[in-house]
Order: sequence, then C-alpha cells, then structure tokens
Amino acid sequence: MTRNNRLHDAFESGIASALCAEFLEALKYLHGAEPYAEPEMGHLTDAFVRNLGVPLVTGDIPGVAVIIGGAEDPAETVALAKSYQAQGILVTLTGDSIKHCFDAGMKLGENVRVVPLGYEMQSVIHVVSVAVRAALIFGNVTPGDFAS
Repeated sequence: MTRNNRLHDAFESGIASALCAEFLEALKYLHGAEPYAEPEMGHLTDAFVRNLGVPLVTGDIPGVAVIIGGAEDPAETVALAKSYQAQGILVTLTGDSIKHCFDAGMKLGENVRVVPLGYEMQSVIHVVSVAVRAALIFGNVTPGDFAS
C-alpha cells in the first residue's frame, strides 16, 4: 500500500481489513473452541455453501442481504429482515439485528434463510467467506487467481 490517493490502494486496504477480520474470527476457533452460542452461527460450513448452490443458480435465492447492527426501533430491523426474507433473499445478521429479530420471536437459521452470524462487527466476514467459497465451488474461479 502507498500513501497515494488511488482507488487501487482503497481496494488493497479493504482486502487487508477483510483478512484481519478473517484472522480474528479464526483465532476464536483455536483448540476446538465453540465461540458462538445460539442464536449465533458464526462460521458457515462448506455444506451450508453447497446447499445454497442450486437455489442461487436457479434464482430461488435472488440475492444475499447483510444487516449490520440494528435500527433505533427494533421493529424496523425486524420489518427489514422480514421484507428481504419474503423476497426469498438470504438474510444475514450481525450485531443488534440478531437481538432484535430473536427478541421479536422471528425464526432464525439456515432453514428459514435468516442467518445470525455474530454480535461483533467482524462477524460480517463469515458472509464474505461464503461469497468467496461459492465463487470457488460454483463459479469456476481458480483458487489464488487474484488478478481475475
């Protein structure tokens, strides 16, 4: 990275931040630890990604929404999550959005496509990881081909 104000440097900074978040999350799993408790899911497995494959390709899941944090009024957060869910969009939650949806009695989990990742900000990296792994599994992307 340089001190020049270039778009490339901004992208490099974003990638560095993502790698740091991934590293921090990976450290939580050292020595067989289970860092996430219900309703949080944390790391999403390759099996989870593979189960998304056909619905993503066929358009049954037209997209992925990431709700980071919650609105001042918890009802707004719940309404937003439900509106995405009604459209078939995979909804991922971090921070207070998890608490808002959980407290409202909203069903959470893979089967209803509302996935609570974790309460900490860096938990958002788990959905980034899903996007990368989906591209590797379904998108004919060669691992390590950063230039493409």
